[in-house]
Amino acid sequence: MVFDSTSYSNGDEAQVEHMSLNLRTDFDEFRLFGTVVVTVVAKKPTDKVILDTRKLTVNGISCVCAESKPLEYEQKEGSETFGSPLEIKLPEGTLAKAGDSCRISIDYSTAKGDDCSALQWLSTEQTADKKHPFLFSQCQAIHARSLVPCMDAPGLKFTYEAIVTVPAPLTCLMSAVRTGRYQCRSDESLFNGSRGTVFSFQQKIPIPSYLLAICCGFLESREIGPRSHVWSEPSAIDACAYEFAETEKLLKIAEDILGPYEWGTYDLLVLPPSFPYGGMENPCLTFVTPTLLAGDRSLVGVVAHEISHSWTGNLVTNETWDDFWMNEGFTVFAERKIMARALGSKKKGFDLKSIIGWNHLQDSVNHYGCDHCFTCLHIDHSRDGGVDPDDAFSSVPYEKGFNFLVHLEKIVGGPSVFEPFLKEYIKQYRLSTVTPMKFRNSFEAYMLSHGVAKESIEAVEWATWLHKPGMPKDPEFDRSLVEKADAVGDCWAGLNNEVKLSWDASDLKGWTTDMIVLALSRTILTVEDGTGSPDCAALDEAYGFSNVVNSEVLFKWLTLCIIKNYEPSHPVIVTFLTKQGRMKFVRPLYRSLFKAGGESAELAISTFKQHQSNYHSICQKMVSRDLGISK
Repeated sequence: MVFDSTSYSNGDEAQVEHMSLNLRTDFDEFRLFGTVVVTVVAKKPTDKVILDTRKLTVNGISCVCAESKPLEYEQKEGSETFGSPLEIKLPEGTLAKAGDSCRISIDYSTAKGDDCSALQWLSTEQTADKKHPFLFSQCQAIHARSLVPCMDAPGLKFTYEAIVTVPAPLTCLMSAVRTGRYQCRSDESLFNGSRGTVFSFQQKIPIPSYLLAICCGFLESREIGPRSHVWSEPSAIDACAYEFAETEKLLKIAEDILGPYEWGTYDLLVLPPSFPYGGMENPCLTFVTPTLLAGDRSLVGVVAHEISHSWTGNLVTNETWDDFWMNEGFTVFAERKIMARALGSKKKGFDLKSIIGWNHLQDSVNHYGCDHCFTCLHIDHSRDGGVDPDDAFSSVPYEKGFNFLVHLEKIVGGPSVFEPFLKEYIKQYRLSTVTPMKFRNSFEAYMLSHGVAKESIEAVEWATWLHKPGMPKDPEFDRSLVEKADAVGDCWAGLNNEVKLSWDASDLKGWTTDMIVLALSRTILTVEDGTGSPDCAALDEAYGFSNVVNSEVLFKWLTLCIIKNYEPSHPVIVTFLTKQGRMKFVRPLYRSLFKAGGESAELAISTFKQHQSNYHSICQKMVSRDLGISK
């Protein structure tokens, strides 16, 4: 294992290989209470175990043996970003040599409310159905340490089992296989005189800490395939079941590209609107945003992305956050192959998605600056006293990583050569972790043994791709569909008289979400370079953009409205910003409003201050920084 600058744990000396959790939710205190028993195995002689924590209250630690001996421990000084190390002193000879093991029990509780960065506690009013409170976790990248004492580094995997007690009638789900549920006996009542319900789980496949996940809410489920259910609040369950009905189809395509699905269950949980991401690839239970509920299954590419993570990220994991692209770049690559096959569009569909991703990459590079270290694939998180992975989060690892793999595929002769290698690479490193060097060695060895010219393999500029900031070389995707969208976008901007439009919904008949987004993006580009002057009122009257359900289209439309300072859109902008908390939409819109200055900037600040408590703590932190508000 290479050094991980984001963790205090002594994973070079010992490793947590299994966790047994026994937790109780408290919706009055907004905390979890319980114990965790960690099974630690020595890599070399050591007299201590160091775990990561952040704002956890530790009540006692003992060695799990016949005598259950109390152990000495100290929560040492750390930092706001990385928490504090929990150093546990072991009895002499406990981990005297490599292979020795011990079990340590830790009685603890999480911090209250937002002070626990991994958990978001929603009041009844903050949920969709407004009947019961809700709890969900988000541990990526380094927030698991605020949920449980652990070795919070992606290179250190463990299995786990859990027992969780929650108030009836709530349901608990975790990133594991459900193994049972039962109602507490009357003498075990823990929730204001009412009985609780106990849920049990088991995860037999080793996972990194960031994939530990829990949720608790008033949920219903529908079967959507032989190995899948979708879960949501009752009012949305029918819409969710319809939207994600093709999950099994996507799983089968993924297996054809990547190999057997090893996790057994693949369930989806549609979370309340404040969930900060499009999806989170928690094993056995993918979390997704309700902004995917377009009503026409047009946004299920996010599900294809999270399904792909079952191989790239979850089964084969980046060894440190320095190489996050090895999770996300590979996953975008697989996602686009899956969706191209699912839609029957093959290369044109793949290239269209790729060009949209290229535009997102350009946006990120423009935001940071072309020389910024965050625009490199490999990011040194140890620099400047330690970099919070949340601060480095952008489309760069996704899209630049994807383009690197496209480049490699072209060099070796295309999908017929590269796809079998990808399946073999996953088979080689399943249940393990990877670095760029491991990947390079596997790539070169495979290609040489399968007849690829040595000159082609040696032509790969690994150092440039990994360490040079800014945009990579344009991969020259097929632009025929993009040119069609661009022509309409130019027409909307008043720059193209050759395209004849009816200026009503018929102009976009048969268009995909991606095509509409590209047309709007083109119009935005003309405004930014000073050549275009779209009439937002006319566009809205013609196409009803302000009333669309599709979140991707609405986001792009509102971006145009902000840039054009189209004030009639302000109520729609505020509604969109406050009814969901997906950072892909929330952060850029707040930044655009703030950058516009004047009343728009005031609107950004006042809206955020009024509604920030409804956002996830990660979103609160990032938007506060975007707006120059201390958080």
